Amino acid sequence: MKKLLTFLVLVGLLLSLQVSFVSAQESDPTDAPDVTTYEVKEGDTAESIAELFCVSVEALLAANELTSADGIKVGVTLVIPPADEPPPADEPPPADEAPPADEPPPADEPPPADEPPPADEP
Repeated sequence: MKKLLTFLVLVGLLLSLQVSFVSAQESDPTDAPDVTTYEVKEGDTAESIAELFCVSVEALLAANELTSADGIKVGVTLVIPPADEPPPADEPPPADEAPPADEPPPADEPPPADEPPPADEP
C-alpha cells in the first residue's frame, strides 16, 4: 500500500510538471495587455521601427530575441519594448548643459538682461 501511495504521488508530480512546462511553452508575450506589437511592413528597417517607437535598435532586437536586424522581415510581428525618454522639445537644456558664460548666446536669443545690447555698427 505504501508503494502504491508513493507511486501515485510521483505520477501526480510528473503530471503537474508536464502541465506547467506545456503552459510555459504556449504562453505568448504578445498576449499581455500592456505589450505593444508592430507588424513589419514593406520598406521598414530596424532603425525606422526603433525611431518610430522611440527605442534603440538594440532594445528592439533584444525584446524580440534577435541577434541582428536580419530577422526583421515583412509580416513579422515584433514586440516593442518600452519607449526611451524622448527629449523635451521646448524646454531649455539643464544648467549643466548650458553654453559656457564666455560664449555669446545664439543669434536668435536676446542678450541676458544684465548685458547691454550690442552697439550698431555703421
